[in-house]
Amino acid sequence: MHHLLARRALCDVHVRDLLGFMLFAATRYDAAAQGVDFSDAIIYDDLSRSYANRKNIKVFQVSDPNSLDAFNTWKRENKTHY
Repeated sequence: MHHLLARRALCDVHVRDLLGFMLFAATRYDAAAQGVDFSDAIIYDDLSRSYANRKNIKVFQVSDPNSLDAFNTWKRENKTHY
């Protein structure tokens, strides 16, 4: 039951509702610049691959008969659109 409540909470809260905007100073390219060498390229490369072909970040889908309950409830509810 707890995992269903957690899924529901995630469906009810959108990042834009929490933040509305994002500020940043340096880009991923700035971080990868020579002398800084804090590259996230391995992460971006892995995320561009299919789940099965990821080398560094393993992703596994874990589903159960209730996997879509939160989304189906969300579809049926009245929502305030901003």
